[in-house]
Amino acid sequence: MTFRPCAVIPTFDNQTTIRAVVEKVREHLADVIVVDDGSAQPGREEVARLARDRLVHAVRREQNGGKGAAVKTGLKAAYDLGYTHALQIDADGQHEVADIERFLAAAREQPEALVLGCPIFDESVPKGRKIGRQVSVFWTSLEVGSRAIQDPLCGFRVYPLAAALRAARGTGDRMEFDPEIAVRMVWGGAPTVNLTTKVRYPPGGVSHFHLFRDNVRISWMHTRMVTLAILRLLFWPFRSKKKEDAATWLGTEETGTVFGMRFLVLLCTVFGRTAARLALKPAILYYLVFAKTARRCSRDWFMRVQGRCTLGMIYRQFLNFAEVALDRVFLLKGEFHRFQWGSQGFEQLRKLQAEKRGAILLGAHIGSVEAMRLIADNRSLPVNVITYRGNARKLNAVLQSINPKAVGRFIELTPGDVSAVLRVRELIEAGELVAILGDRADLDPHQVSAELFGAQARFPASLYAVAAVMHCPIYLTFSIYRSPNRYDCFCEPFAESIDLPRGGRDEEIARQVQRYAQRLEHYCRLAPDNWFNFFDFWGARP
Repeated sequence: MTFRPCAVIPTFDNQTTIRAVVEKVREHLADVIVVDDGSAQPGREEVARLARDRLVHAVRREQNGGKGAAVKTGLKAAYDLGYTHALQIDADGQHEVADIERFLAAAREQPEALVLGCPIFDESVPKGRKIGRQVSVFWTSLEVGSRAIQDPLCGFRVYPLAAALRAARGTGDRMEFDPEIAVRMVWGGAPTVNLTTKVRYPPGGVSHFHLFRDNVRISWMHTRMVTLAILRLLFWPFRSKKKEDAATWLGTEETGTVFGMRFLVLLCTVFGRTAARLALKPAILYYLVFAKTARRCSRDWFMRVQGRCTLGMIYRQFLNFAEVALDRVFLLKGEFHRFQWGSQGFEQLRKLQAEKRGAILLGAHIGSVEAMRLIADNRSLPVNVITYRGNARKLNAVLQSINPKAVGRFIELTPGDVSAVLRVRELIEAGELVAILGDRADLDPHQVSAELFGAQARFPASLYAVAAVMHCPIYLTFSIYRSPNRYDCFCEPFAESIDLPRGGRDEEIARQVQRYAQRLEHYCRLAPDNWFNFFDFWGARP
């Protein structure tokens, strides 16, 4: 990437400091854009003189729009002039200009990164500013699920312009802009580099920060961003996908798993389950209004299953999905007392355990997969879970952060890699339980079509062949969520063993897949609002 930086300096009535700041900046970076945000005559004339002296490229805003509006104007001007990066610095002289070269070096080394200043304050910092900053750091960490943004308010930073302009759409126009664009850029995938820098508040300096008004704006911005963060987390499967992956679940981003779990841990720890559930309701309502693709997906499902669909039914399905995700935190923490439990068939797993026989537990993306696994673990029936896309290490890290005593038993499944199959065989022969979800076919090169709710859908077939080789039983396991806090867990025998005759191997696998589809349909009818396959299940490519 070509690296062509400039400085962007927003100013509003900084006539006493702007020239000195520009001259110091130009010692390190020759190209400077000054955005005059509707200054009165003295400030306007000083910017005009800087332009006449060919020290800056001046952009005039006729009316004051706020710091955010001025920065956005400057970023757009910089991009239109062919610059790739913009160093933002305030016009009041509080930033350490000597650090410019260090910030530009970091941007040059990682051109896609957002380079953020982390202030080192001297005794001149107002106490109220320091406290407000700490509050904003807390909320920003919550919104991004990490400390990727160590200080969201510092106005000394370097933007990669293309990414910044994308993130700037819809951001606030005043003091809330700095933290908001940083969060949105992290959401957009921009890495961050955090560099310390000295910040001072010079005597007699002009501050345009209004203690009450701007704190209200920043608080409202964080309220919106936390709500959006919840929506991003809970509805990750609905995110836009590449065209070639649009019809399949594999087109969704798996990287949301770790962020999502860490975010939920913090949300539940701070607010508790009752308050967190209440916070979900308006968030889901917001999503219901604006998520057209998600609504269409849900509507198609209910029309297929029940022959009718209302907004209330869609809302309930979305809310169930969100509440199940929320409950996962409490289940991982071992707080089973928060919930009511119903279970059928677990005695059959006890019998298998006593006989030291292994089995395959076959489930689906309905209800809570985590509830079934954890209730089995809690009853001393440990379950090994087959996972996808290299998530075992990450999931174990999340489990450990939630509950240091928790150890997830995960088996990686990668297309074309037979090691997972060999590992499953070892576990089954050792008398252990292995869980797999049988309703998504994309990772299985061997797929079979079966009828589900009156139409053909694709299902994975290899697991039946594996069960046949191992001569092990298969049990169906499902966990249905009933709001506000009940989980009904079901375990039923599916096959004592799978026998595949030489002359009719494919036909027998197809028969078993159809049997699975029939039982899946049964449990879906028990709770249609527990169906969490948010893609075109019947239209997914083979």
